[in-house]
Amino acid sequence: MRLAGNEEFHGQLSDGESTPDSKFDSFMRCYDILCSRGFSQQAAQETAIAMVEGKEPMAQPTVRFAKIYGDSSTDENVSD
Repeated sequence: MRLAGNEEFHGQLSDGESTPDSKFDSFMRCYDILCSRGFSQQAAQETAIAMVEGKEPMAQPTVRFAKIYGDSSTDENVSD
């Protein structure tokens, strides 16, 4: 097991790239998305690694709209 702060570990994740879209950045973005969707930390970590390695499709952020209670609908076809 390697320490996350080890430069060799970071270099392997990012493949020496200093671009904003490095593997490490992709991992962190996927990890955050998966955690926000209810994955446990362990499951989010494993899935994010698989996504960065190309074994899983990348997670994409989505915009969700929630009904605000007390908001009246202007559409007559929509019922409460």
